[in-house]
Amino acid sequence: MEKTISKNGVLVQQYEYGPGIEGASFAAQVSNLMHQIVKTVGKFTLAELGYLHLNTLTYDQTTRSLHLRVYFDARLAARVKTATTSKTRTIHPVTELNVFQNFMFVGDLEDAVTYEKIVAPKYKIVTDEVGRQSVQIKDGGKFEEANALILNCNLALTAAASHNLALLDPEFSVTCKTIGKSSKSAAKSIITTAGMKEIPVIITITGSALDETDNESGFDPQDAIPYLQMIKERGAQAAHNQSKLQKKVRDEAKKAGKKQQKKRNAGFDKYS
Repeated sequence: MEKTISKNGVLVQQYEYGPGIEGASFAAQVSNLMHQIVKTVGKFTLAELGYLHLNTLTYDQTTRSLHLRVYFDARLAARVKTATTSKTRTIHPVTELNVFQNFMFVGDLEDAVTYEKIVAPKYKIVTDEVGRQSVQIKDGGKFEEANALILNCNLALTAAASHNLALLDPEFSVTCKTIGKSSKSAAKSIITTAGMKEIPVIITITGSALDETDNESGFDPQDAIPYLQMIKERGAQAAHNQSKLQKKVRDEAKKAGKKQQKKRNAGFDKYS
């Protein structure tokens, strides 16, 4: 759902998405963002990267953290390398996934990926006439286990990039709320990794409303690191302020306790 509202006299654009993997969902926005990025590069397709057309946004009630995960077939999105000296075999993501850097993640690609077995719609890997392999999703709604490379994305970056919102816009924000307690019905609304105990969320994305005559450029990947540094500094300052407040409360409680004790002692001395 998209709407324009007035926030403190400023027009802002607001987008709200419930959980789901099809239609007008946040998952669809993420897929479209990836398609546009890859289309701009023009050297390969999402299918050749092994994208399974699956991405999930969930909330872990234990760690109280949000997880935006994008799923790829591990055979196409990763390569096994053997060390020449020790003959040790290690798995590494293909460098092509770096096209999503500063749009969906920052830093080293190796740090942004994990490997898991998931339950996904049935698919196969096909090879074209020039030997290029790609994922082909099968019709029929059947599911099967698959070895996946998971790109663990930064939610704020991905939300801003997929809606062409400026990260450094003072009105930009991303908020989430759960749809209720974890349940079998909630779990069915998303594709989850085996054993995952997380629930889907409703996401609200807000940014300044720009008209067609506005010269603002919207999302800029060069703002990704400055934005995250700003958020980190805000978090550190908030933690510092909270620590100072807690110390003040403790000091005042201690001072009040001493004053009360002094009154009790004075009363005792009066009758001794």
